[in-house]
Amino acid sequence: MSIRSRSYFCIHCGEPAPDILKIYGKDNLVKLIECTTCGQLVDKFVEYDLIIVIINLILQEDSAYRHLLLNSELKNYWKLGLLFLMTESYCFWCFHKGLENQSQTESFYELEVNFYQSLIRSVVNSLSFHFLIISIPFFKFWFLSQHPKQFSYLALWKGMIIAGYAEIFELCRLIWSYSSSDPRMYFRDGLVVMSYTQAYKVVNGVSRFEAFTTIALCYLVQKWLMQSYDLWFPIT
Repeated sequence: MSIRSRSYFCIHCGEPAPDILKIYGKDNLVKLIECTTCGQLVDKFVEYDLIIVIINLILQEDSAYRHLLLNSELKNYWKLGLLFLMTESYCFWCFHKGLENQSQTESFYELEVNFYQSLIRSVVNSLSFHFLIISIPFFKFWFLSQHPKQFSYLALWKGMIIAGYAEIFELCRLIWSYSSSDPRMYFRDGLVVMSYTQAYKVVNGVSRFEAFTTIALCYLVQKWLMQSYDLWFPIT
């Protein structure tokens, strides 16, 4: 993860900043720059380990999302997307088959085909959700003929991928139960909505209420679309 050589934004107030740090003299002394708007350091996370950033990300800190999405050049983010996609596919496959109560009569081939079907379903699920989220600011900014300084569709897409980390908690839930009706699923759903809300809020520069309303609406529409998909393409 490297720092971009272009516009930066304060992780506290979101205002543009000319730079994050200054380097002095031949000894390469580094000093973090303060934001001219709020007076705090533009991006303190440049001195922190990645694990600290991840912890703040899970705690839904705006500053962590701004650091990753606006001030950092995320590399290989598509690998995270593949990891979360495979995790979602595996969890859905386990919940669908109910492996705790599944008899051992199915062949390995049948189970493998079911997994590939689950993988295709997860791809459709992810693409439809991301399309819904990205289409809303597209029509909004097209109508208003302007957009926030920090906004970019690539940053929004990266934010949607990073917010998918909640799928890891879905994998942890398999420790207790393979049932899709387990009440712990609501914790995962809540974390998904909160994470997407934070990413959408930071990139679009909107209020938390507007971001939550947008994500919740997209989430409900996506659930309805996938219910229709399951009726047309059931996994046997």
